[in-house]
Amino acid sequence: MTISAFDIYLVALADKIIPPASFIAFSGLAVTVFLCIICFAGFDIASEAKRAKFALKITIPITIVCGFIAVFVPSSKTIAAMYVLPAIVNNEHIQNSTGNALEALENLTKEWLKDTVKSNDSNHKEKHI
Repeated sequence: MTISAFDIYLVALADKIIPPASFIAFSGLAVTVFLCIICFAGFDIASEAKRAKFALKITIPITIVCGFIAVFVPSSKTIAAMYVLPAIVNNEHIQNSTGNALEALENLTKEWLKDTVKSNDSNHKEKHI
């Protein structure tokens, strides 16, 4: 899989979309609650209730869409992990080199332990002489 410049742009754009969408969703929620109070509070002014119902028809969809954007658009870190982790996990070269690296680390550890045991044995022998 190749990553294009447009993909990088979309990843960077994701972090810029979430805060405004969250602000619009919360503001729209406050306006919707206020308009619902106006509509259902039993105001005698029919024209105000009519305007409030019309405003509700506009604010509710905007609030829902912005809420979905704020919740379901992943952050740039999540998007990067979605691209990078499968590439690393599914790459056989990396898996083979990791196994070789672990074997090399195990061999170095064994050699270090042998050297440590030898140096401790020689120190004990020197003290007894």
